[in-house]
Amino acid sequence: MSDHHDHPLPPPEPDNIQAGGVTFWGLLSFIAIIISVFGLSGYFWLERGGADDKLNSIYSKSPYREAMKTEATEKLVNIDQAMKSITDGSGDNARGKHFDMPKTIAKAPVALGDPPAPFKVDSKLAAKGKGLFASKTCTACHSIDGTRKIGPTMKGIWARKEKMADGVELYVDRAYFTKSIKEPMAQIVEGYPPAMAQLPVSDDEIEALLHYVASIK
Repeated sequence: MSDHHDHPLPPPEPDNIQAGGVTFWGLLSFIAIIISVFGLSGYFWLERGGADDKLNSIYSKSPYREAMKTEATEKLVNIDQAMKSITDGSGDNARGKHFDMPKTIAKAPVALGDPPAPFKVDSKLAAKGKGLFASKTCTACHSIDGTRKIGPTMKGIWARKEKMADGVELYVDRAYFTKSIKEPMAQIVEGYPPAMAQLPVSDDEIEALLHYVASIK
């Protein structure tokens, strides 16, 4: 009987694939996967672009889109006509011509006319007007001796020729005096600030004030 230790088994043959190694088929599979991913991405990208082009084409032909185009065209025409209307009609440099327009429009000269007739002073009304002239604080802005204050002096005011800030010349008469009290900002004498406030006076009180200032020579 033979001893099995005398005839040992041959050692196993080594494997052809080593752990952690890269084979030809593995590399080929990886390349195929990359190509598939990029191919599918490109396909979906192209499909999306085609869908967007189709939607844009449909939208551009829609009645809503056409209405928007028509409205925009009409607005541009209206703007162009408006800009030409403020120029000589050529439309060249319309904005520049518009903003270069004179800031003020020269007024036509107003005939000065004849000075008013001498004023007939009523002594009683003049006395009342003198009291009002003091109580309404008229003396704060208007002197009675020719001294210059915030406003023109009342000395010799009746029929005096005055030049307004806008260049208009006129004679001081009943109409001017009344308007100066009721609308103090309407006509400002040249060289004086628009500082007079509207006085709380009645027509009778204005008449009394007029008799008083007309008596100041």
